[in-house]
Amino acid sequence: MDNYQRTYEITKSAEEYLEEKKVHDLFQNFMKQLIIHRPDNPLDFLIDRIDKKEPVRVFIVGPPGSIAKHLTRRLAKELGFTTISVGEIVRKEAAKSTDIGKLIADCMNNYRYVPDSTI
Repeated sequence: MDNYQRTYEITKSAEEYLEEKKVHDLFQNFMKQLIIHRPDNPLDFLIDRIDKKEPVRVFIVGPPGSIAKHLTRRLAKELGFTTISVGEIVRKEAAKSTDIGKLIADCMNNYRYVPDSTI
């Protein structure tokens, strides 16, 4: 077996191992976390992250009347998830007399979108 063939087989074996063990996904997640958090000591940060699993986040979006809230609550109940309804949070805030609450109420009363910076 020539040197080229041996190098090819070692590389192929390594790629198969890394793919099977999902090492690429692991490192990709670590890199993402480093970029998001930008810790002062990246090595300690990564060591702490090894045993932690990222939470699953599911977004269900639909126009008014699309039963998205109903589906979300049903899925959350069956799968044991926690739900957050942006609409409910916005309506509660609109009922307050704060500056943000007044802005949201004004938008809602005039059928306008609430600015992303406010949300």
